[in-house]
Amino acid sequence: CFATIILAVMALRQSRISKRQTDIIEKQTDLFQRQTFYQGQQTTISKLQTDIARNQTELMKKQTAIAEQQLIITRNQEHEKLKARLIAKLIRSKQESGTHYDLQICNTGKARAREIKICIDDKPAHEYAPLAWALRGRLGKSSEAVLPQELEPTELWGYALMYTVGIPAAFRIKLSWVDDSSESGYFERLLLPMSL
Repeated sequence: CFATIILAVMALRQSRISKRQTDIIEKQTDLFQRQTFYQGQQTTISKLQTDIARNQTELMKKQTAIAEQQLIITRNQEHEKLKARLIAKLIRSKQESGTHYDLQICNTGKARAREIKICIDDKPAHEYAPLAWALRGRLGKSSEAVLPQELEPTELWGYALMYTVGIPAAFRIKLSWVDDSSESGYFERLLLPMSL
């Protein structure tokens, strides 16, 4: 009987040891699963951090590009402040005495145009008959003296032309000028009458 008791005690101890080993194995398994989960979380966090870093790099590149474009725009705006822009129009209007044509030259730029040269059909403007006749007839002066030499921003110079039979009311005009920019200004166009 004593041997049976010893065997029973040993079996009980063995059972307890087995249970403890099972508990340890379960705890190790749980710990391993948690470690795996945390490693997965760390991997996800690392990927997110990599994505954030990549996005920040792209954002910095875009911000740099925007800053460069803003600098170009600012330089262009500053340059535009130094530029004059001349345009010419031939305006046709109906009046009681018939059809009238006005040559108009306007400075649409932001700076004064100086040393303006006007050529009509590849000749100086004062040699263009409809303009020369109009200026001599109305002012009694050489048309060259009346042509604009300078135009301020938004300033308009205009004069009525006197056409006779056989002279077409369309011509090629070339304007050239200097302004405060380092570039010479130039405008060339075939002017056709525009009705008001």
